[in-house]
Amino acid sequence: RPEYVFVTGIIHREGQYLICRRKESGLLGGLWEFPSQQLEKAKSKPAVTGSIRKTIGLETTNHRHFRTVKHAYSHFSAIVDAYACEWKTGEPVSDEHDRYAWVGIGTIADYAYSRIARKLVDALIHREDQQQTTRVLDHL
Repeated sequence: RPEYVFVTGIIHREGQYLICRRKESGLLGGLWEFPSQQLEKAKSKPAVTGSIRKTIGLETTNHRHFRTVKHAYSHFSAIVDAYACEWKTGEPVSDEHDRYAWVGIGTIADYAYSRIARKLVDALIHREDQQQTTRVLDHL
């Protein structure tokens, strides 16, 4: 089974995260995901900016490795290197998606995701919960 590597941007803007809905006609059609691009080989952090710009047309900044997720589908395996980053400029545009939404952490879990995207969403919610707990404890 072939193995493919993807870079994914978990793009944050004013308390919300960008998710994109895959076109109905394609693989995993109608499911939501974070913008991602298949790579020919694993890229280093400086190349992440260009991958996000090429994938979704946004300028982003402050890229931090968030998580690596692996998943085996029936006909291939995927390795996703997700980077948390901040939106800088632009509006989302992609040939692979038909809808875009900026969603808060309180509603991000309400969308239908692929298994890989769901793992990233769950990790993001867990991280936000931990950060909130830390902020509360810091003020005690």
